Amino acid sequence: MNLENFKHEDWLNYGQWEQPLFSASYWVHWYNKELCEEAGLKNLNGQIIMLNGYTIVDKEDLKKIKSVCKQAFDDLDKSFLKRYKKMSLRVLKEFQKWLKNSTTQNFNNRFKDFLIYSEKVMTPWYLSVVLSDYAGELLVEKAREFGFSDNEIMNCLPDNATLMIKEQREAIKIKGLLARAGFLDSLGSFNFNFLEILKNKKTLYKKILQHVKKYEWVGTHHFWGESLTVEKFLNEIKNYKSLKKTTHKKIKLPTQLKIILQYSADLMYVRQYSPEIFDLAAYKSKNFLVQVAEKLGLTYSEMLYLTPREVNEYLQTGKQINFSAIPIRKNNFCILNNKNKEIIFQEEDVNYFKNIFVTKIIAKDELSGLVAFKGKVSGKVKVFLVPENLTKMETGDILVTPMTTPDFVPLMQKAGGIITDIGGLLSHAAIISRELKKPCIIGTKIATKMFKDGDLVEVDADKGAVRKL
Repeated sequence: MNLENFKHEDWLNYGQWEQPLFSASYWVHWYNKELCEEAGLKNLNGQIIMLNGYTIVDKEDLKKIKSVCKQAFDDLDKSFLKRYKKMSLRVLKEFQKWLKNSTTQNFNNRFKDFLIYSEKVMTPWYLSVVLSDYAGELLVEKAREFGFSDNEIMNCLPDNATLMIKEQREAIKIKGLLARAGFLDSLGSFNFNFLEILKNKKTLYKKILQHVKKYEWVGTHHFWGESLTVEKFLNEIKNYKSLKKTTHKKIKLPTQLKIILQYSADLMYVRQYSPEIFDLAAYKSKNFLVQVAEKLGLTYSEMLYLTPREVNEYLQTGKQINFSAIPIRKNNFCILNNKNKEIIFQEEDVNYFKNIFVTKIIAKDELSGLVAFKGKVSGKVKVFLVPENLTKMETGDILVTPMTTPDFVPLMQKAGGIITDIGGLLSHAAIISRELKKPCIIGTKIATKMFKDGDLVEVDADKGAVRKL
């Protein structure tokens, strides 16, 4: 492949999501022609470059997807978003159904189907990111035309709770039960004795066990992370606040805005629900994937720097894998899907792509972005590229991250303020920060590159500015 064909002006660096190659490779296979056409999106190139977690997207595809979305908004055409939502929810439901029945399959077929269903989920997931970001822009633009503020219109969004929002709300109810049972003060200094006393409250303890079992996958993402435990759950809910939407005086909206709001809510729902189902499936398949790694003669963490298609080809045909590339891929990888053929670039080519697509950051002390929720707060920065080493986050710290995903919610609960590199007004960070009533600025582009752990910053989410103190 001629690298000179990859020109900066044809691609957009959408942002960096820290993840291993095993996870990143799913993104380059997001394009399923049949599913896209079912949703009303035709003639897409379907290409993405994943470069050490940076998602480099095809500008021509972005233009086509946004054009269809804008036309649907302008014409108040319910058919496009109805088709898209129907396709998305069907794909997610099929994945869940397979997950329940997958344990009866033989070893090789189970991995093959895991690969097929996982790649299918990427179609609604990727499209939901592009569509919801653009829909958020259009919604705000149209609302302003009618004289409504960003805050007014975003608070009118229908409340479609996904799995993680339900988990948080159920957790908050359990926290209330613990408080009424006299355990709230003890939670501040959680220890073994507290847990032993709690076990004697059989009805309450059973409720906690049921919650942990139901949501044991919470805290995992991109095939990383550890499952929820009773100890972890009790430690986290110390910081939990209500996720109940703020009640506002009812606003009479024009019919056009009402319809666009519903469109936006549907897109937002798919955007949150897709990664939840993907994470749930990855977690439920963890023991099986560990067995796959053992069959390859690798640890689970080593296997995460192969691609699922490499693993599947080995299982189906016995084609050998270049295991010596694993240490290199941990620090440097670039992958592309070209006409359904997976291309993993060599290290020298990875550096070529870095020079084209990864902009060098010029240091400065102040950044600006979109206001997701207003407020003003100061605190110490804690940077999380992935939700690891959670104990470094203390209550009131400023969470700085490329973007938030469902596994970030416990960190968001502890944060005094939230800053992201990317995301629009329908992004996960925007939605959760509004429900938590936490000052939040999104779309700063470079916050994770500009700030480091311990920096003292002021988050002025009234003006959309972040300033190092």
